[in-house]
Amino acid sequence: MSSWHPSYNQLIEDDTYRYGYDLRGNRISRTHKVSYAVETYTYDWTCRGLMPAL
Repeated sequence: MSSWHPSYNQLIEDDTYRYGYDLRGNRISRTHKVSYAVETYTYDWTCRGLMPAL
């Protein structure tokens, strides 16, 4: 089952992960629902996605 933020058309969660976004709408995190492992994402000043932060 997936949940979407109605105003911003952003995926909030799916069967495996929960997702976090910054104020510009960029996805900044993905958290595994069982293990709670967090993957974070970074962006440059032009909002271009960079490699996932480890």
